[in-house]
Amino acid sequence: MNTSRFLIALGVILCLVLSPVIALVPANTAQAQPADSPWPMFRQNPQRTGRSPYSGPEVPELKWSFTTGAPISSSPAIGADGTIYVGSNDNKLYAINRDGSQKWSFTTGGPVRWSSPAIGADGTIYVGSYDNKLYAINPDGSQKWSFTTGYLVDSSPAIGADGTIYVGSDDNKLYAINRDGSQKWSFTTGDMVLSSPAIGADGTIYVGSDDGKLYAINPDGSQKWSFTTGDMIWSSPAIGADGTIYVGSGNGKLYAINRDGSQKWSFTTGSYVDSCPAIGADGTIYVGSNDNKLYAINRDGSQKWSFTTGDVVRSSPAVGADGTIYVGSYDNRLYAINPDGTGWMWMATTGGDVMSSPAIGADGTIYVGSYDNKLYAIAEEEKEYDLTISSTTGGSVFAPGEGTFTYVQGTRVNLVAEADKGYRFVNWTGDVGAIANVNAASTTITMNGDSTITANFIAQYDLTIDSTDGGSVSTPGEGAFARDRGAVVNLVAETGQGYRFVNWTGDVGTIANVNAASTTITMEGDYSITANFKSAGGCFIATAAYGTPMAEEIGVLREFRDEYLLTNRPGGAFVNLYYRASPPVAQFITEHPSLKPIVRAGLVPAVAVSAVAVNTTPIEKMAIICLLVLVSVAVAIWAARRRGGEAEVESIPEGEIGN
Repeated sequence: MNTSRFLIALGVILCLVLSPVIALVPANTAQAQPADSPWPMFRQNPQRTGRSPYSGPEVPELKWSFTTGAPISSSPAIGADGTIYVGSNDNKLYAINRDGSQKWSFTTGGPVRWSSPAIGADGTIYVGSYDNKLYAINPDGSQKWSFTTGYLVDSSPAIGADGTIYVGSDDNKLYAINRDGSQKWSFTTGDMVLSSPAIGADGTIYVGSDDGKLYAINPDGSQKWSFTTGDMIWSSPAIGADGTIYVGSGNGKLYAINRDGSQKWSFTTGSYVDSCPAIGADGTIYVGSNDNKLYAINRDGSQKWSFTTGDVVRSSPAVGADGTIYVGSYDNRLYAINPDGTGWMWMATTGGDVMSSPAIGADGTIYVGSYDNKLYAIAEEEKEYDLTISSTTGGSVFAPGEGTFTYVQGTRVNLVAEADKGYRFVNWTGDVGAIANVNAASTTITMNGDSTITANFIAQYDLTIDSTDGGSVSTPGEGAFARDRGAVVNLVAETGQGYRFVNWTGDVGTIANVNAASTTITMEGDYSITANFKSAGGCFIATAAYGTPMAEEIGVLREFRDEYLLTNRPGGAFVNLYYRASPPVAQFITEHPSLKPIVRAGLVPAVAVSAVAVNTTPIEKMAIICLLVLVSVAVAIWAARRRGGEAEVESIPEGEIGN
């Protein structure tokens, strides 16, 4: 009994503890949001603001056009990979690559007239058709599912935060459809729903109807409120940052409606407002009218400016990141209008009415359909730049070659320089700001302007080094080495125990000091040199006096020789003279051992001076020299005074000595 009560109590506690935790865990919405792409749905986002984070072209040119089998009034959407999706009245949805080639097409049972595709985060494309259906299409063009409404689907779908797809139908209803294609709920209005739903930050769905009303619908499908305009609503609502809902009506007015359903203001145009409003970054509202004009309206409902086209404006404007407004007209043109309304920046002419609403790609390309059956891609005019390439003696540029080449702006050009035998590549010089690596023979240059560049090469020579027995060359080593023309190469020869360095022989014309173990050679050609060594024992006076070449004193003398004598020409000459003259003397001392102590005594000053020179720092050497100078001066003064005193004694007259 106690155990049962414990388990019940534990269960209650766990429920109390885990319930709020579970409530805080978000649902899996990995596929719920619209695609993270430049323009994933009609009007760019679920709030239908028509505002892009990208700017369109300043100097436009036609990038390409894609022809379908019938007029295009549907508006394009852009996938995360840059694929453009658009419907056509030929009953098809097209997937078009960024280069304008067809990726695939999907055939529905009727025209895809006004419904524009929406793209989910998983790449699924949703679009309505005049066969009364909403289609879900996989990224490869295969059908995922279809949902049948009671009549034509002119409305463009919107995707909610939980993955629900909302779309209107001419059967007077707004449908909420689950991701698997099943119906979640439907909401009935008083007439056809050609308007495309917008979704507020709180999940409220706003949609217009031909019954003249704008409806606010809760996420569960219940009505929140409705607002009555004076005529049918084909325009799709747009939601401002403060929650204000803007929508056009057939009575020629644009309405601003508060979140509670009350009217904020209305703005009157000269004819029907079928165009869907766009909202600029500063809150300005842009909307077209059948009076041939595009209007810019301040947040308080006052007119900012208007721009007149050549015919009806049913196309819905798109706003670039720089504030430029793009809108089509029945005069066959797409306009790019300055944000201040002073006129058009540019316009592009198509072969038919432009009812379709433009979409802006990540690279600034504008995509828009026309009643001439075509989808147009309008991009920044491609500029061309010249790349002039040359090379110095000793090599050439293999790719792209040498001379002048013309490339489109932004092209990345491969550069490959090849050195001739006996040369090496040094670097690129000239207009090298856009070269990836100026020190690499194989690199790239990005064409953002005219550029003149040179590949530089330098001759290389071989330095071959070896040595005789008794030592080796430690710097740069022994063997063959390639060095640049004019390079100054350090040479360091090291003696083995019991040996001495003699000189460098071979191609020694540019060696700084052939008698120095540590010296340099300047590379002006191919050179072969040898470091020569001789035995240091048995033929020198010091060796004979001390009886072994390993004596500590001899080591001191040898260090002095290498450090102070062989490093200069006079010292080297003295050493060579000593080596020639000393063997007979050394032999005589060896044959008369009684002379060895005397010679060793005579060598003491030389050993002492050498030890001081070798084993002291420069400061210590300077101090010793100063001390020797002072001692010398003192001795000189003492000697001078002594000679002076003796002279005085010698000059006293003899007769005065007795006195």
